[in-house]
Amino acid sequence: MVEAETAEYIRHRLRVAGGNADVFFEPEVMREVHRLSLGISRLINTLCDTALMACKVDSEFRVTGRVARGPPANKTDRSRSRG
Repeated sequence: MVEAETAEYIRHRLRVAGGNADVFFEPEVMREVHRLSLGISRLINTLCDTALMACKVDSEFRVTGRVARGPPANKTDRSRSRG
């Protein structure tokens, strides 16, 4: 898919689920999802699901560029460092 098709695909999937992509995703996020997924629907679904889950965990209402990019590279997973 090209970028415009990716954005429309995300809108369609959320509309079918009873949501509105323009409410839940900032426009820059749609571009980032396209860039990361290469327009592959399976990857689009996974990225969007992960971004929405991250928002739920962080008690955020909207997927922003910060959420889409993920945690900073230097942030460690403390659960793995327990020995």
